[in-house]
Amino acid sequence: MTTLEAYENVLVELNKVEAPSLLLSDFNYFFMKSIFQYVNKGYNFYDMNQQVSDSTNPLKKIVTLPLKDNKAKLDEDYMHVLGCKVGFDVINHCNETNLVEVGAIRLTADARAQVESNYYMRPSLKRPYYILHNSAGQTEIEILSGNKDTYIANNVIVEYLKSPSQMILTEDQIEGLEDSQNMEFAEYACYEIINELVKLIMENASDPRLQSYMPINQSIAPAVSTAGK
Repeated sequence: MTTLEAYENVLVELNKVEAPSLLLSDFNYFFMKSIFQYVNKGYNFYDMNQQVSDSTNPLKKIVTLPLKDNKAKLDEDYMHVLGCKVGFDVINHCNETNLVEVGAIRLTADARAQVESNYYMRPSLKRPYYILHNSAGQTEIEILSGNKDTYIANNVIVEYLKSPSQMILTEDQIEGLEDSQNMEFAEYACYEIINELVKLIMENASDPRLQSYMPINQSIAPAVSTAGK
């Protein structure tokens, strides 16, 4: 689905095809907001619902980054982490170096001191941890794996969701003078984004149809965690 098709579908939903009162700047703002809301809702249940995982897969990236002082800078398009592995250079008894990849556990900065002081939980080759440091610039990932002469953390493999591409519809695209952008989601996901978009526009305009629109257009059941059951 293109941004122009999404715009036309929204006008149909709003029943204003003949005389659209929706400003283009408002559409572009609410369009990107609805995309981010859709992705954020899906991320919360990424591994609990196959349909949610499939719908956000176009945003999934896997990157391998070299470590310097056990740290690496993530790409600027980073949004949400999905998983992390650490590549170690391990020296065996024959003084040969082998590459070993080990899944890392996410660690918050507050729990760092507690984990490092606990003998059974402290970082090691078999139990590496990763910490994400967020700043105004790029996100940085730090690896904790203990200090041993027999292995060195060489690189980090990060699986994450990237930020959605910026979608902007222009007057020239509406007039057919330029091609509009293709959305990066499956068709059914695009319709769910349109549902989010229409709700935002209705709410902004205090449209009384909002209360009836929401249940009618709930085509995908909300994801529910089954943890602990």
